[in-house]
Amino acid sequence: MCPLGQEMDGQALLAIDAHGRVYSLDHTGDWYLGSDIDHAIGALVTGTRPSRLTAPGPA
Repeated sequence: MCPLGQEMDGQALLAIDAHGRVYSLDHTGDWYLGSDIDHAIGALVTGTRPSRLTAPGPA
């Protein structure tokens, strides 16, 4: 994993893995944005709900 940038004024870190998959990491969990940078940007621009990779914490 390598940092790619951030979204929403630093509230989430964008990361990319060795296969080009893009993730968003924030205080609510880890999110899968897309299989490559093009899909990830599309998801961010259109507001498509990403897939959660981690279970939500206790309430």
